[in-house]
Amino acid sequence: MSTIKLMNYDNIINSIEVYCFGWSKDELADYIRQYQSKYYGSSYDGQFEITDDQGNIYYAIFRTAADNEWFVYKPKDYLLFKDQNRVLLNIGGKLYHYLISEKKILDNISYEGIICNDFGEANSPYFHSITSSKHELMIIVDREGVSAINWDNILWKQLFDGLDCGHLALQSIDEDYVYAMYDDYIVGKFYHVVFNLQNGKYEMKLA
Repeated sequence: MSTIKLMNYDNIINSIEVYCFGWSKDELADYIRQYQSKYYGSSYDGQFEITDDQGNIYYAIFRTAADNEWFVYKPKDYLLFKDQNRVLLNIGGKLYHYLISEKKILDNISYEGIICNDFGEANSPYFHSITSSKHELMIIVDREGVSAINWDNILWKQLFDGLDCGHLALQSIDEDYVYAMYDDYIVGKFYHVVFNLQNGKYEMKLA
C-alpha cells in the first residue's frame, strides 16, 4: 500500500533519497552545485514523503508556481487515487499528475479551460482547491469560477459571474455538495455557497 505525506520543509531527513519535479536539469544542477548536496526546493515548494507499494521511502519535491504562499489560498493540495499509484497535486496553482511507482510526472494530461498559474507568469490569488478521495476528484477555484476535475477530464466548470473568485473559500465536500464561503467585501456581507457536486450549479444564502 502506497502512502503520501506532506512534509514540513524543516523536518526533511538528509539521508532519504529525493526526486525533484518542475525544474529543468540545468536548474537542478546549478542548485546542487550551489548547495553541494541534494536539492529540496524552498519552503514554498511541495515536499512530500512517499512510501511505494514495496515499502521504499523517498521524497518527491514539486516546484510551486507561486513564489509567495500569500498569493494562493491553501497552496499545497493532493489527491491519492484508489489504485495507490496516481497522485493529482496542486502546488501553488500548478497541477501535476504523478506516478508513485514510476517516480515520474505525466506531461500529456491537461485541462483546457482551467486557468492555472504557471512558471514565469503572474501568480493568481484565486487558484485553490480541495479534494475528495471518495469521489476521486479535485474541486478547483480559478479566476473565472469553480470546476471539478478527475485524473483525465474536467467534469464541469461553473462560472462565478459578476463575483470575485478571490473571495470564495472552499470549505468541505460531502456525498452530494461542495460547501464554500463568499466574502462580498464591497457590501461587507458573507454568504454560504453550496455547489451541486454533479453539475456545479450553486445557491447562495446570507451567512
